[in-house]
Amino acid sequence: MCFKRRPFYSTTKQENLKAIARSGKVFLSKLSMYNDNMDPTSGLTTEQAEKKLNKIGRNEVAVKKSGIVGDLLHWVLSPITLMLLAAAALSFYNRQIFDSYFILSLAMLNFGIGALQQRKADQAIAILQSKLVVQTKVLRDGKW
Repeated sequence: MCFKRRPFYSTTKQENLKAIARSGKVFLSKLSMYNDNMDPTSGLTTEQAEKKLNKIGRNEVAVKKSGIVGDLLHWVLSPITLMLLAAAALSFYNRQIFDSYFILSLAMLNFGIGALQQRKADQAIAILQSKLVVQTKVLRDGKW
């Protein structure tokens, strides 16, 4: 058996255009499969878009902001903090007061550095989100 191997890419411009058109039709047919009563050549109508917006909501990523209590709980339950607190408790149990206070001061330093880094990261994300401008083209009522 001799199989003729097709090239990975098309050799002529016309074949390339046909492949692009086929992929566009496949995409539009799959898109219409997920959108009820949508004609892939004209897109959603304005009424359908408003209904979907009311039903599903905006296409946004929800940002969960935890308060001070949530941040403190997250810090206390981190593995490094638990190890430091356990080491401080063991030092205190063995009556090595200086060592236990030193380990507790390291835990507080860890908390301070972590809180500072978290605040800076949150500020950087806020700046990036404020500069992010998303523009999309949609097919609405048969017009782009």
